[in-house]
Amino acid sequence: MLSVFHNRRWDSDFRTVRSLVESGALGTVMRCEMYWDRFRPAIKPGWREDPGMASGLLADLGPHLVDQALVLFGLPERVGADVIAQRPEARVDDAFTVTLHYGVRRVTLAASTLTLAPRPRFALHGTAGHFAIHGIDPQEAVLRAGGRIDDPAFGMQEAGLDGVLTLADGRRRTVPSERGDWRLYYAGMVAAIRDGAPPPVTPEDALAGLRLIDAARTSAREGRTIAL
Repeated sequence: MLSVFHNRRWDSDFRTVRSLVESGALGTVMRCEMYWDRFRPAIKPGWREDPGMASGLLADLGPHLVDQALVLFGLPERVGADVIAQRPEARVDDAFTVTLHYGVRRVTLAASTLTLAPRPRFALHGTAGHFAIHGIDPQEAVLRAGGRIDDPAFGMQEAGLDGVLTLADGRRRTVPSERGDWRLYYAGMVAAIRDGAPPPVTPEDALAGLRLIDAARTSAREGRTIAL
């Protein structure tokens, strides 16, 4: 049984965004922006900063953003990208912007290591409304700090970081964040192994994301959009 640990499908913010998109609350989404920003002006020693096949920000955070876009919207028709190194001592890319073309819909995936005031993690603009949410899913930070997955509050976003939905008529409301739960990936693997269910992330899903990243690199290198 082959699968890929695209755990960010079970992030709190992404689960909230996916529910809104699938419910039609935003109407037809015409623009979706996904940002993953950091402020790390100094080079941090490690594999991410050393030249190699898996180094650089696009290889580090890009697969997560790309997979989330593919879950929401499927494969795009074309890809355009800017992949650069902005810090003076950087030896690999440390910033990128990838634009996915779906007819008249545009999906922007971007990350930076020199953004002190982070942009929204997700911002979606639809024919019926707008939704934006800031912050990062809490699960990794909790686990690094020694938290336990059997804590009743595990995966719950902290107060004040819930997203805001603005409807076309001007009404606004806070949307309670869904619980993030990476354990659902493992539950899916159990079902796949024991019961013959599809794996929670298929190899085809992972390959589609890698091919899209390859297209983004080609776009950045050649200065043109790439058809898929």
